[in-house]
Amino acid sequence: MFCLLSNVFKNFVARKKPNESVNDWACRLVALVTQLKTDGSFEPSPARDMLCSKFWTGLGSSEVRMVSRYKFDGKNGFEELCKYVRSLDFEVRTENNRQ
Repeated sequence: MFCLLSNVFKNFVARKKPNESVNDWACRLVALVTQLKTDGSFEPSPARDMLCSKFWTGLGSSEVRMVSRYKFDGKNGFEELCKYVRSLDFEVRTENNRQ
């Protein structure tokens, strides 16, 4: 149980790493929430809300967060938010590579 709580805390304070893709960041969070749901620590509905919230707040780019805020606030679900943020992140990285 201590290991599970330690893992929860580590991921709760985690943020997307600068060299980590949005996909990898999302997968890391999904793995944690899946582990917690399996363990019975969280009910499915609050876990989904937590997943969206942590994914969005943990994004490294404030530019991506600012542009994607309406998707986050719209409560369209994790999959929709993730798809949109992946496309934004790609655009930002492509633009940064051009400069």
